[in-house]
Amino acid sequence: MGSRRRNTPYVSSPSNAFVKKRLYMKSTPRTSHDGGIKWEESTEYEDALARIESAAAPVIRRIIESARRGECPKLPSPMRDRWKLFYLAMARRTPESQQRVTADKKPFPDIFYDVTSNLAAEHGVDFPDQASLYEDWRVVKLMMRVKANVDASFAAGTTPDARMQAERFCKSHGLSIAAITAPKRSFVIGSHGLAIVGRAPGKGCWLPIAHDVAIAVSTQPQRESLLLLNRSRDLMIRKINQASATQSERFAGPSERLVQRLMTMTAG
Repeated sequence: MGSRRRNTPYVSSPSNAFVKKRLYMKSTPRTSHDGGIKWEESTEYEDALARIESAAAPVIRRIIESARRGECPKLPSPMRDRWKLFYLAMARRTPESQQRVTADKKPFPDIFYDVTSNLAAEHGVDFPDQASLYEDWRVVKLMMRVKANVDASFAAGTTPDARMQAERFCKSHGLSIAAITAPKRSFVIGSHGLAIVGRAPGKGCWLPIAHDVAIAVSTQPQRESLLLLNRSRDLMIRKINQASATQSERFAGPSERLVQRLMTMTAG
Protein backbone atom coordinates (compact mmCIF):
# COMPACT_ATOMS: atom_id res chain seq x y z
CA MET A 1 0.00 0.00 0.00
CA GLY A 2 1.02 3.59 -0.59
CA SER A 3 -0.47 6.46 1.38
CA ARG A 4 -0.32 10.24 1.27
CA ARG A 5 0.11 10.19 5.06
CA ARG A 6 3.06 7.81 5.08
CA ASN A 7 6.53 8.11 3.62
CA THR A 8 7.11 4.39 3.09
CA PRO A 9 5.00 1.56 1.63
CA TYR A 10 3.25 -0.74 4.07
CA VAL A 11 1.62 -4.17 3.86
CA SER A 12 -2.12 -4.79 4.07
CA SER A 13 -4.34 -7.76 3.30
CA PRO A 14 -6.74 -7.27 0.37
CA SER A 15 -9.72 -7.54 2.71
CA ASN A 16 -8.47 -4.58 4.79
CA ALA A 17 -6.85 -2.42 2.11
CA PHE A 18 -9.62 0.15 1.59
CA VAL A 19 -12.03 -0.60 4.40
CA LYS A 20 -13.87 2.24 6.12
CA LYS A 21 -16.68 1.04 8.34
CA ARG A 22 -20.11 2.66 8.43
CA LEU A 23 -19.19 5.06 5.65
CA TYR A 24 -22.66 5.30 4.13
CA MET A 25 -25.04 4.64 6.99
CA LYS A 26 -28.36 6.47 6.71
CA SER A 27 -29.28 8.64 9.72
CA THR A 28 -32.95 9.36 10.46
CA PRO A 29 -34.07 11.70 13.28
CA ARG A 30 -36.76 10.43 15.62
CA THR A 31 -38.48 12.27 18.45
CA SER A 32 -37.83 10.54 21.77
CA HIS A 33 -40.36 10.22 24.61
CA ASP A 34 -38.89 13.25 26.37
CA GLY A 35 -39.20 15.47 23.30
CA GLY A 36 -35.55 15.23 22.30
CA ILE A 37 -34.12 13.97 19.03
CA LYS A 38 -32.73 10.47 18.68
CA TRP A 39 -30.86 9.43 15.56
CA GLU A 40 -31.51 5.99 14.11
CA GLU A 41 -29.13 4.44 11.60
CA SER A 42 -29.92 2.02 8.80
CA THR A 43 -27.97 0.26 6.05
CA GLU A 44 -30.29 1.39 3.26
CA TYR A 45 -27.57 3.02 1.17
CA GLU A 46 -24.97 0.36 1.91
CA ASP A 47 -27.51 -2.28 0.89
CA ALA A 48 -28.17 -0.46 -2.40
CA LEU A 49 -24.45 -0.45 -3.18
CA ALA A 50 -24.16 -4.12 -2.20
CA ARG A 51 -26.92 -5.02 -4.68
CA ILE A 52 -25.04 -3.21 -7.46
CA GLU A 53 -21.82 -5.06 -6.57
CA SER A 54 -23.53 -8.46 -6.38
CA ALA A 55 -25.24 -7.99 -9.74
CA ALA A 56 -21.97 -6.89 -11.38
CA ALA A 57 -19.71 -9.60 -9.91
CA PRO A 58 -20.42 -12.35 -12.49
CA VAL A 59 -20.15 -9.80 -15.32
CA ILE A 60 -16.80 -8.59 -14.04
CA ARG A 61 -15.55 -12.19 -13.84
CA ARG A 62 -16.69 -12.80 -17.41
CA ILE A 63 -14.91 -9.68 -18.64
CA ILE A 64 -11.68 -10.66 -16.88
CA GLU A 65 -11.75 -14.25 -18.13
CA SER A 66 -12.41 -13.18 -21.73
CA ALA A 67 -9.75 -10.45 -21.67
CA ARG A 68 -7.11 -12.87 -20.34
CA ARG A 69 -7.86 -15.16 -23.29
CA GLY A 70 -7.37 -12.20 -25.61
CA GLU A 71 -11.05 -12.15 -26.49
CA CYS A 72 -13.59 -9.34 -26.36
CA PRO A 73 -16.52 -10.46 -24.21
CA LYS A 74 -19.92 -10.71 -25.81
CA LEU A 75 -22.36 -9.34 -23.28
CA PRO A 76 -26.15 -9.38 -23.55
CA SER A 77 -27.86 -6.06 -22.76
CA PRO A 78 -28.77 -6.92 -19.14
CA MET A 79 -25.14 -7.77 -18.36
CA ARG A 80 -23.95 -4.58 -20.04
CA ASP A 81 -26.22 -2.55 -17.82
CA ARG A 82 -24.93 -4.29 -14.67
CA TRP A 83 -21.30 -3.39 -15.30
CA LYS A 84 -22.27 0.14 -16.33
CA LEU A 85 -24.16 0.66 -13.06
CA PHE A 86 -21.16 -0.74 -11.17
CA TYR A 87 -18.80 1.60 -13.03
CA LEU A 88 -21.09 4.55 -12.35
CA ALA A 89 -21.28 3.64 -8.65
CA MET A 90 -17.49 3.52 -8.47
CA ALA A 91 -17.34 6.96 -10.06
CA ARG A 92 -19.42 8.52 -7.29
CA ARG A 93 -19.09 6.38 -4.19
CA THR A 94 -15.63 7.24 -2.84
CA PRO A 95 -15.14 10.32 -0.67
CA GLU A 96 -12.35 11.48 -2.98
CA SER A 97 -14.49 11.23 -6.10
CA GLN A 98 -17.28 13.15 -4.36
CA GLN A 99 -14.84 15.87 -3.34
CA ARG A 100 -13.67 16.14 -6.95
CA VAL A 101 -17.25 16.41 -8.25
CA THR A 102 -18.18 19.15 -5.75
CA ALA A 103 -14.85 21.03 -5.82
CA ASP A 104 -16.22 23.95 -7.87
CA LYS A 105 -19.62 24.08 -6.16
CA LYS A 106 -20.85 26.04 -3.15
CA PRO A 107 -19.59 24.60 0.19
CA PHE A 108 -22.16 22.42 1.93
CA PRO A 109 -22.38 24.62 5.08
CA ASP A 110 -23.50 27.48 2.83
CA ILE A 111 -26.06 25.28 1.07
CA PHE A 112 -27.40 24.04 4.42
CA TYR A 113 -27.71 27.59 5.69
CA ASP A 114 -29.52 28.74 2.55
CA VAL A 115 -32.06 25.93 2.80
CA THR A 116 -32.73 26.28 6.53
CA SER A 117 -32.92 30.08 6.46
CA ASN A 118 -35.37 29.95 3.55
CA LEU A 119 -37.53 27.47 5.46
CA ALA A 120 -37.44 29.73 8.51
CA ALA A 121 -38.50 32.71 6.40
CA GLU A 122 -41.41 30.74 4.92
CA HIS A 123 -42.68 30.04 8.44
CA GLY A 124 -42.07 33.56 9.76
CA VAL A 125 -39.29 32.44 12.12
CA ASP A 126 -36.42 34.80 12.97
CA PHE A 127 -33.13 33.23 11.92
CA PRO A 128 -29.57 34.08 13.04
CA ASP A 129 -26.79 34.92 10.64
CA GLN A 130 -24.64 32.04 9.40
CA ALA A 131 -21.70 32.62 11.75
CA SER A 132 -23.96 32.75 14.81
CA LEU A 133 -25.90 29.65 13.74
CA TYR A 134 -22.78 27.52 13.46
CA GLU A 135 -21.61 28.51 16.93
CA ASP A 136 -24.18 25.99 18.20
CA TRP A 137 -22.55 22.54 18.18
CA ARG A 138 -25.98 20.91 17.84
CA VAL A 139 -26.56 22.72 14.56
CA VAL A 140 -23.12 21.71 13.31
CA LYS A 141 -23.84 18.09 14.24
CA LEU A 142 -27.17 18.23 12.41
CA MET A 143 -25.54 19.76 9.34
CA MET A 144 -22.87 17.03 9.29
CA ARG A 145 -25.50 14.29 9.53
CA VAL A 146 -27.47 15.83 6.69
CA LYS A 147 -24.29 16.04 4.59
CA ALA A 148 -23.49 12.41 5.32
CA ASN A 149 -26.97 11.41 4.13
CA VAL A 150 -26.61 13.49 0.96
CA ASP A 151 -23.20 11.92 0.21
CA ALA A 152 -24.53 8.41 0.88
CA SER A 153 -27.59 8.91 -1.30
CA PHE A 154 -25.39 10.23 -4.12
CA ALA A 155 -23.06 7.24 -3.80
CA ALA A 156 -25.92 4.73 -3.93
CA GLY A 157 -27.77 6.56 -6.70
CA THR A 158 -31.12 6.29 -4.94
CA THR A 159 -32.65 9.64 -5.91
CA PRO A 160 -35.02 9.89 -8.91
CA ASP A 161 -32.57 12.23 -10.65
CA ALA A 162 -29.70 9.77 -10.13
CA ARG A 163 -31.79 6.91 -11.51
CA MET A 164 -32.61 8.93 -14.65
CA GLN A 165 -28.93 9.77 -15.10
CA ALA A 166 -28.04 6.07 -14.73
CA GLU A 167 -30.60 5.13 -17.38
CA ARG A 168 -29.18 7.67 -19.82
CA PHE A 169 -25.65 6.53 -19.02
CA CYS A 170 -26.48 2.89 -19.78
CA LYS A 171 -28.03 3.82 -23.14
CA SER A 172 -25.25 6.11 -24.35
CA HIS A 173 -22.04 4.28 -23.43
CA GLY A 174 -20.18 1.14 -24.37
CA LEU A 175 -17.27 -0.73 -22.81
CA SER A 176 -13.53 -0.42 -23.44
CA ILE A 177 -11.26 -3.07 -21.95
CA ALA A 178 -7.50 -2.90 -21.47
CA ALA A 179 -5.71 -6.16 -20.68
CA ILE A 180 -2.02 -6.36 -19.78
CA THR A 181 -0.13 -9.08 -21.66
CA ALA A 182 3.39 -7.86 -20.91
CA PRO A 183 5.21 -9.84 -18.21
CA LYS A 184 5.93 -8.17 -14.85
CA ARG A 185 3.47 -5.36 -15.52
CA SER A 186 0.46 -4.60 -13.35
CA PHE A 187 -2.22 -2.05 -12.60
CA VAL A 188 -2.50 -0.51 -9.15
CA ILE A 189 -5.84 0.18 -7.49
CA GLY A 190 -6.54 3.57 -5.93
CA SER A 191 -8.98 4.67 -3.25
CA HIS A 192 -10.29 7.33 -5.66
CA GLY A 193 -11.80 4.50 -7.71
CA LEU A 194 -11.26 5.71 -11.26
CA ALA A 195 -7.91 6.60 -12.76
CA ILE A 196 -8.63 9.73 -14.80
CA VAL A 197 -6.04 10.07 -17.57
CA GLY A 198 -6.32 13.38 -19.34
CA ARG A 199 -4.03 12.86 -22.32
CA ALA A 200 -3.18 10.06 -24.74
CA PRO A 201 -2.02 7.36 -24.44
CA GLY A 202 -4.54 5.93 -22.03
CA LYS A 203 -6.91 8.91 -22.18
CA GLY A 204 -10.12 8.18 -20.35
CA CYS A 205 -11.46 7.17 -16.94
CA TRP A 206 -10.06 3.72 -16.22
CA LEU A 207 -11.26 1.41 -13.47
CA PRO A 208 -8.84 -1.46 -12.72
CA ILE A 209 -10.89 -4.57 -11.89
CA ALA A 210 -7.89 -6.91 -11.63
CA HIS A 211 -4.12 -6.59 -11.58
CA ASP A 212 -4.12 -7.05 -15.37
CA VAL A 213 -7.53 -5.80 -16.53
CA ALA A 214 -9.10 -2.32 -16.50
CA ILE A 215 -12.34 -1.03 -17.97
CA ALA A 216 -13.51 2.35 -19.22
CA VAL A 217 -16.60 3.65 -20.96
CA SER A 218 -16.68 4.38 -24.67
CA THR A 219 -18.99 6.51 -26.80
CA GLN A 220 -20.12 3.50 -28.83
CA PRO A 221 -23.32 2.29 -27.15
CA GLN A 222 -23.93 -1.44 -26.77
CA ARG A 223 -20.42 -2.34 -27.96
CA GLU A 224 -17.29 -3.73 -26.35
CA SER A 225 -13.71 -3.26 -27.50
CA LEU A 226 -10.47 -4.85 -26.28
CA LEU A 227 -6.96 -3.39 -26.23
CA LEU A 228 -4.06 -5.70 -25.38
CA LEU A 229 -1.24 -3.91 -23.55
CA ASN A 230 2.08 -5.47 -24.52
CA ARG A 231 5.55 -4.05 -23.85
CA SER A 232 5.08 -1.46 -26.61
CA ARG A 233 2.25 0.08 -24.56
CA ASP A 234 4.14 0.45 -21.28
CA LEU A 235 3.49 4.19 -21.34
CA MET A 236 -0.27 3.67 -21.16
CA ILE A 237 0.09 1.34 -18.15
CA ARG A 238 2.34 3.87 -16.42
CA LYS A 239 -0.07 6.74 -17.09
CA ILE A 240 -3.04 4.82 -15.67
CA ASN A 241 -1.04 3.84 -12.59
CA GLN A 242 0.28 7.33 -12.05
CA ALA A 243 -3.26 8.71 -12.28
CA SER A 244 -4.47 6.17 -9.71
CA ALA A 245 -1.67 7.09 -7.32
CA THR A 246 -1.96 10.85 -7.82
CA GLN A 247 -5.73 11.04 -7.41
CA SER A 248 -5.99 8.67 -4.44
CA GLU A 249 -5.32 9.03 -0.73
CA ARG A 250 -4.23 5.39 -0.73
CA PHE A 251 -3.37 2.93 -3.47
CA ALA A 252 -2.44 -0.73 -3.60
CA GLY A 253 -0.07 -2.67 -5.83
CA PRO A 254 1.42 -6.16 -6.00
CA SER A 255 4.98 -5.16 -5.10
CA GLU A 256 6.81 -2.78 -2.80
CA ARG A 257 9.00 -1.65 -5.69
CA LEU A 258 6.04 -0.51 -7.80
CA VAL A 259 4.34 1.25 -4.89
CA GLN A 260 7.56 3.00 -3.86
CA ARG A 261 8.21 4.21 -7.41
CA LEU A 262 4.71 5.67 -7.68
CA MET A 263 5.00 7.32 -4.24
CA THR A 264 8.23 8.99 -5.40
CA MET A 265 6.71 10.10 -8.71
CA THR A 266 3.61 11.61 -7.10
CA ALA A 267 5.24 13.13 -4.02
CA GLY A 268 4.09 16.71 -3.41
